[in-house]
Formats: sequence, C-alpha cells, structure tokens
Amino acid sequence: MRKLVMLLACLVWAAPAWAWPDRPIQVIVPFPAGGVVDVLARGMAQALSEKLGTGVAVVNRDGAAGSIGARAVAQARPDGYTLLFTPNGPIATQPQLLRDAGYSMASFQPICQVFAGYFFFVAGRDGPPTAREAIAAARAAPGTLAFAFGGVGTAPYWGMLALQRAAGVEFNGITFRGDPPIATALLGGEIPLAVLAGGTTAGLVGRVPILAALAPQRLPDFPDVPTARELGLDVEESQFGGLLAPAGLPAPILQRLEAECAAVASDARVTQTLRTARFSPVQRNAAGFAAALAAEAEAKRPLIAAAGLRPQ
Repeated sequence: MRKLVMLLACLVWAAPAWAWPDRPIQVIVPFPAGGVVDVLARGMAQALSEKLGTGVAVVNRDGAAGSIGARAVAQARPDGYTLLFTPNGPIATQPQLLRDAGYSMASFQPICQVFAGYFFFVAGRDGPPTAREAIAAARAAPGTLAFAFGGVGTAPYWGMLALQRAAGVEFNGITFRGDPPIATALLGGEIPLAVLAGGTTAGLVGRVPILAALAPQRLPDFPDVPTARELGLDVEESQFGGLLAPAGLPAPILQRLEAECAAVASDARVTQTLRTARFSPVQRNAAGFAAALAAEAEAKRPLIAAAGLRPQ
C-alpha cells in the first residue's frame, strides 16, 4: 500500500509536466524590441512554437541593463510557461552590481546556449574617423568625450572600460536603452563614440566610421575593420546567450526544452537569423551553458573590483 501511495503521488506531481505545454509560452527578452537579441529571440520563438505545438510569444521587458526582465523571470512560476532569452550580462554580472537585483544566478535554470558574438568600437557621424584620433581626443580632454553604452554591466559597458584601461584615457559614459537608440544617435551626430554588437554595426557600415573590432582576429563580415589589438589596444569583448527558465523547472520539462532548443538552434531559419545578427551559432546544453555563465561571472569579478564598482 505504501508503494502504491508513493506511485500515485509521483504520478500526480509528474502529470502537469507530461501535459506540458497546454497553453502559450512567454519568452521575455530583457532588452528593447528591434535589437539583435530581440530579433534572434523572435526567430527562436517561431521555430519553438512549431516544435512544441503551442504559441510562443516574445515580450520585451527592458531596463536596468536587462535586470528588470531577468527579475520578472526569476520570480515567475517554474512551470515552463515563462522563459528568458538573454545574453550573459543580466545573469552573470548584474547580480554583482545591483544590491536589490531581486535575483542571483541560482534563480535560473539554464536550458541551452545558442549564440556568441563580438563587439565593435564605432564613431558617430561627426565623431573621430579613426580609433587613434578618438583616443587622442579623449586624452586631450579627460572625461568629456561622450561614449554611449547600454547600461552598467552590459557587454558594451565592459568594452568601454576595457578601452579606457588599455588606452589610459577616460570617456564620459552616457547610458542608452540598447543598441537601436544608440545607432540613431550615432547617425544623427548626437554622440561621438559607442561600442555596439555586430548586427547593429553591420547596418552602420559606410554610414559612420567603424573604428575597431573587439575580437581576437579580423571578422569575415568586416574584413576591412582592424582589431583593437592591431591598433595597440589589448581589448576583446564578446557576449553569448540563450534560453533560461526560473530555477526549479521540473526535469521532464527541462529535458523537453533542452532537446527542442538544440533542434531549433540548427534550424535553417534560426542560423540565417544568427548570420544576419552577426552572431556565431554556439550550442551548449543546460550543463554547458550553466558552466559558461559561472565562468563569466568569475571573470568579471576582478574587472568590477578594478573599476571600483559597488552594488547600487
């Protein structure tokens, strides 16, 4: 009788997971609509919807360098109906920078990593035409040359700090809500410098100066853009990301999502979206993605300390 009761209890617990999904799923993107992560999330959502047989809607919850959307998912029920599609920053570094983030890395269950990509040092329409001239201008007027980034703790922010340290200069950091408004400001001559993702940078080629790739070698899509290291600046900045859920996701749902995510990441439509966004397809399963996030968090700790950043 005891074994029968235990079996029935297990069946009651597992039944919702077996029935999942029986209603639409929400994927939160913690950055504005139109950005490269948002575009990729929408491609993933469409393919996932077909695989899972239910609607998968992307919802943008931007603000506070991605922490607002991340917190919303961390506090959601771990039932597989609220997911997060994000780069590493909101998970690996924001909890170290925000006293009241409302979540930690332990608040999430990584499902799969699907992308990685590098960033670019870009000038505005009326900004410095070369990286060397940008550094010279910053050196001549410390703390005054405006530099746009998407919030403290985002990959562009770390790129800006790295450029400052490598060149021995100080920029005047100006916070924007993601790449799209920064691109608009660069084209309008409202801001002289920024660090941007590859997909956004591609749309600016021939319209504003692309000063340097923050990558270990020249990238195939930008063969004429020198790396920062070619210019004497030891700077490299990348980001990676994928799909996560609130911690406590039932194992059957995790296994299903992990398998479908891997299949979707190989879908021709998704790989085309990756190419358009200038991301590389990099697939890791739940355990691999979790390990990569943990390594990123550790890598950023000394940078945070060197910058004198304290939880706000």
